[in-house]
Amino acid sequence: TSLPDSNMQDALLELKDLPNGKVLTLDKYGSLVEHVSSKQVPTRDAEIIADVETLFMAARLIDAESLLQKYNLRYILITPEMKEEIWEGREHGLWFLVKHSESFFKKYDSEGTGIWEYVAPVEDENPNPVEGG
Repeated sequence: TSLPDSNMQDALLELKDLPNGKVLTLDKYGSLVEHVSSKQVPTRDAEIIADVETLFMAARLIDAESLLQKYNLRYILITPEMKEEIWEGREHGLWFLVKHSESFFKKYDSEGTGIWEYVAPVEDENPNPVEGG
């Protein structure tokens, strides 16, 4: 593996300072992310690889959330390379969702490299309150 550029290095150091959580990113960044940030990247088996591809292309938040929760993913690391390779430079799929959904919070963004934290919606304990009295 080649050394990360300063942008990626800064992003990973920022990630290191965030609370524990699993990181979703390109498979080839996995060992680098784990080494520099001390955060876990899910081990890739056939099922995860298929699910990650689905997740990257998810057009609806509900589809993305089921997979984020299935693998207990907390952070999404997106690089300029991913924007070109996965989304062909068009803001759609997970790249669109992290930028425009209230479930994702930007933690780092510099020169196209970004980290977003996924926060699962809190289940309402009483979804059907009784009106009146």
